[in-house]
This record gives sequence, structure tokens and C-alpha cells, in this order.
Amino acid sequence: MVRLSRHDAPRASRSLSMSGVVDAFAAWLTSHGASFDAVELRDATADDAARRSAANDADDDDDVCHDGWQRGRGVFARADFKKGDVVASVPYAACIGTAGLRSVVGSGKPPPFDGATPAECLAWQLFQIVGDERWAPYVDALPATIDAPCSGCWDHGEIAELQIGDAIASVAVALGKDLKSARRVVVIVEGDDCDDDEKKKKTHERWLWALSCVRSRAIGLTPEGGGAKQVMLVPLVDMLNHAHEDASVAWSSAIDDDDVDADESKSKSKTKTKTKTKTKTKTDATEPPPAGGRVTLVARRDIAAGEELLITYSEKSPTDPFTLRMGFVGGHNPHDSVQIFVNLPHAAGWYADTFKSEGGEDLVDRAVAMHVAEQIEASIRTFAPEESAPRLGYGGQCSEYLVTMFERFNKEVAPEEDPHALAAHAVRLRCEELLLSYPTNLAEDMELLDAPEGSSSRRFKLAVEFRLRKKAILQHMLMAAEDVAEEEAALAAAAKAENGAGGGKGRGREKEKEKKKGEGER
Repeated sequence: MVRLSRHDAPRASRSLSMSGVVDAFAAWLTSHGASFDAVELRDATADDAARRSAANDADDDDDVCHDGWQRGRGVFARADFKKGDVVASVPYAACIGTAGLRSVVGSGKPPPFDGATPAECLAWQLFQIVGDERWAPYVDALPATIDAPCSGCWDHGEIAELQIGDAIASVAVALGKDLKSARRVVVIVEGDDCDDDEKKKKTHERWLWALSCVRSRAIGLTPEGGGAKQVMLVPLVDMLNHAHEDASVAWSSAIDDDDVDADESKSKSKTKTKTKTKTKTKTDATEPPPAGGRVTLVARRDIAAGEELLITYSEKSPTDPFTLRMGFVGGHNPHDSVQIFVNLPHAAGWYADTFKSEGGEDLVDRAVAMHVAEQIEASIRTFAPEESAPRLGYGGQCSEYLVTMFERFNKEVAPEEDPHALAAHAVRLRCEELLLSYPTNLAEDMELLDAPEGSSSRRFKLAVEFRLRKKAILQHMLMAAEDVAEEEAALAAAAKAENGAGGGKGRGREKEKEKKKGEGER
């Protein structure tokens, strides 16, 4: 009997035997020493996603996760858990990594090519185990495709529907880099002289699939007791879905008791006592290697039986990596943000071009503004290299360096005015400009998103929801300004009324004093 690899099996046939795939994966996990009796792997429906609603979106309507169809399977609790309980654990022996942890498959293996990134090194390990019967249950349980803009599945038209300039640029850069790495892998695997186009195509696709799996499923882990953090694939853990907030579980590392005993015995054997050390039994090549530790899932709060277990893939991250690399939005993300300038020099040039005198003269010298921006950029590269391009988040949270630069300009332009208030005004002008630049507005996007099922593709709806939420951040900045203006107007009216009443009383007292003074003079 010829066993079809997961890449030969069509998607439809795989879905028909999904329960068998899950059962085989569970048996494989058990054989590798994983502990997960109190959880189960099953479908995570759109209803499960919808229960995680957000209240702070464009118009405070019922905000559901419109992309619940992308969630696929999820891991659910079979029993109640208390905060701090270990929910499940997977030994390192069942994990795929590149360095740092003992017993991890791929540890110490050379990279596929010079200059390979950590993600490419890990993808290379996953790429190589495809077709290995020992890993077949895990590989079969992975998604056949990662339907995301950066995975290579979307065409140019579908990517353009994202509308957000920096997002489209990020996708283009990622696809370009992946195309180069795929060509290198094809040469490594098939050779320079391979003329079988079909064979090269399969290798190319398999590499892109491995990269997409790593970027959408790998976690970063620091071994207990210290050591270098590494990116790794952890079966079962990589099948938990993401929550922007209130994740129910978190991953960490732990050392097996047997491993601790072995380390203690090894330490004692170095002394002059006659204590015997534990011997390690050799295993057959087809058996999993001895465990050297575990990845554990720990409850961050109380969890009820039947509840889906959710983790946070990346703390306080904008929606971009989730949508562009993983293919979902995940509902309202309070940490989301939108890029409003390419960099500080871009912002400085915009400021100089936007703010003019009544006669059309420059209020800020463009060359001077650009010089200031370049100085601040140099400071960022030195002291905050992780700082990205100027972005705006919910609640008016704006890049500190951008605000500082605008305040500096404002002190020169209008020294008598509040520089911070003027900086906020400049950001609002930029928000208006960006909203007008998009092909569709918020109302049109809402209408597209609420269209009946089947009226548009899932990719289109994902792109629409992504861009809608970015525009909502810009709109919130403008709405906040309107609220502030109304509040200031109300305060001014109240102050005027109070001053008017107070002024009348004061004038009455002045008249009384003048009357008494006149009587005294007489």
C-alpha cells in the first residue's frame, strides 16, 4: 500500500477523515510522553470566536470576530482548572527546534544556507521530516495551507484589497525574500541540473508551506534555568488559538523530575562518596529520545470545563502579523495600531509642506526640519532600535518620537501656543488625509463586511475587516478630538455664565462702595 503524503492528499479527502487524523495525532503525542488527558482537540467554530467580542470599535455595535471561519481546530478543557494549574505538557522529545534545548529534533543541525534566519532554519527542519513515518501523525495534523497574504496563496488583486500601504509593502517584501529562499532550497534539494519542473514546483511549494507553518505556529521559549531563547514547534501547543486579551493559558518550560534526579546523581558522582549515578538506557533508533524537559501549559486564570484554551501568540502586538502571516484578525485588538508616516523624515517633510503662513510661505524650513528628523532617527537607532515607523493606536497613543519632533517644530512656529495640543492637531490632520486617500470609507467597508455569506470570498472579507479596523483607529482619533472640542465648549460656556453672574455681583459691590465713599465726602 502506498501512503500518500499530506502534500499529495487533496484538501477535501483530508477533511473527511479529520477525526482519524486527530486520533492518530493524539496517540502519537501519548507515545512521546505528552500529558494532555484533561484537554481535547476539536473544531473551533465561528460561534466560539464570536463570544470574544470587543466594545471599542468603529461605532460600538456588536463587534464579533468576522473571521471565525479561519480558526479551524482548537484545544478545549475537559475539566475545571484553577489559576496556576498545569493544563498539559509536551516533552522536548516531541518538539522541533534548532538549538539550545536537549532532545529537540533539529537541535544542532546546520542551517539550510548561509545567512538563513531562525524561521528559515526551523522551517528547514520541518521540511526535512515530511515523509518521515515517525513524524507523520504530527505533519498530517498540520494545516494543508496557511491562507494568509504572506504565504504565497493570495494573488495581487487580493493583496491590494488590504488597502493599507505599509501592510501591502510588508507582504511584498516577505514574498520577495521567500521566493529567493525557495529557489535556494530547490537547488539544494533537487540540484542545479534538475530539469523536472513538476518536481521543482513541489519542492518550492513544500518549502513555502514549511515557512508559513513556522511563522504561524512556532513559539519562543527560554529553557528553565536560563539559556538562549529559541523558536520551536511544539505539537498540541501550536494548535491553540490566539486571544488578543484574557488568554486562559501560557506556555513555559520545565525540567522533568527524572532529568533532575539524573543531574543530581551526576553531580554527586563527582564527589568522593560511593553514591551510584542513574544509568541511561539506550533506545532503538525508531523510539523517541529520552526527555530532557517539557513545555508546559499553565492556567493564567480559572478555566471552566468546555472552555476553549487560548494563548497569546505575541504580547501587545498590532493586528498586522496575525492577518498577514497567519490569516486572521481575531476581533478587536486594543493593542492595534496603524502606520501614519513611513519614517520621521517623511513626517518632517509633510509638516513643512502642510503648515504655511496665510501668504503661503513656509513656517518651518524644510531642510532644517529634515535635519532635525534625521537627528532623532539616529537617536532611535542608538537607543531604541526596535522602534518602528511612526504609528497611531487607540486612545490617541502615538509614537513618542513623532510627537517630540512636532512639538519642537510647534515651539518655533507658535511659541505662545501649547506645543502638545498643536502636535495632536497635526496628527488629526494626517488622520483625515489618510482616511480620504483610501478607495473605500468606513461605511462602505462595513457594508461589504456585513454582506450575505457567499457574496464575496473569504480572503476578500479578511482584507476588508483588516483595513476597516485600521481606519477605525484613525476615525477614533478624530472622534476623540470632537469630544474634546465639545467638552471645551461646554466648559467655556459654563465659565462665561459663572463670570457673568460673578461680574454682576462684583459691579453691585463696586457701586455700593462708591455710594458710601460719596456719603463720606459729603
